Amino acid sequence: MSLENKIKVTKSNFPYLEFKQGGKLYKVDFEYGDEIDNHGHSSDVYYEGEDQYGNKWHVDVVTSFTGDIEDWDEDTLQMENNKA
Repeated sequence: MSLENKIKVTKSNFPYLEFKQGGKLYKVDFEYGDEIDNHGHSSDVYYEGEDQYGNKWHVDVVTSFTGDIEDWDEDTLQMENNKA
């Protein structure tokens, strides 16, 4: 990711995020997508969401064995399509 496309998270209350990329503010409410890997005590999960402009985003999340969100990986936050 080039420096001008670096994502800066401004509000994190996951699964809701506000972040800036290239000077533009995005607001995304993420939802459970697909399980990537199950470790027994935790799982890696693909979460998906849509911003206020209609762009789709995804991010990798670590959940506990009960499904509670433990952490999300800022480095995996990516736009799937670009409408605006």
